Amino acid sequence: MHQFRTKRWTMNCWTTARIFIMSALICSTTAETKGEDDVCKTADCMRLGLELSDAINTSADPCDDFYDYVCKKWKNKTKIPPYLPSYGHLWLIRDEVAKKMNELT
Repeated sequence: MHQFRTKRWTMNCWTTARIFIMSALICSTTAETKGEDDVCKTADCMRLGLELSDAINTSADPCDDFYDYVCKKWKNKTKIPPYLPSYGHLWLIRDEVAKKMNELT
């Protein structure tokens, strides 16, 4: 009976050790892959990033008036067509794509 307990204890130790080692390997592998960001570094992405950062009103405090911080500078610089119910960066991109499509035809 004692031999059975010792063998069982040894098997449990090996199983626990294997689980620990596998967990450590999995954690280290996922930690390495999380270090690489999927950041778009093309010219178009950089241009769009600059446009978005230029739209921010850095003189406003986002804690006091977040809308002013995010939108006011862009709204003052951008002419919003009166026929559109809403307008934003997606509309600008849509207009840009439409212009390029017209140039191709």
